[in-house]
Amino acid sequence: MLEFIFISGPDRGKRVVFDTVPITIGRSSSNKFQINSRFISSRHGEILEKNGQYIYRDLKSKNGTNI
Repeated sequence: MLEFIFISGPDRGKRVVFDTVPITIGRSSSNKFQINSRFISSRHGEILEKNGQYIYRDLKSKNGTNI
């Protein structure tokens, strides 16, 4: 299980929980995790699992990812 908590912005304090991966992240409603921000691409990134570890991969987003 993965839990995301928004720490800033208009959704500050909001919690989102996922039971399965991969999790696509972006502005488009086709993503499992949709974030409405001008800094987020339509398909910004994804979270995968490899050897018991969660991995974030940027999907060539315009603004990149800072984690």
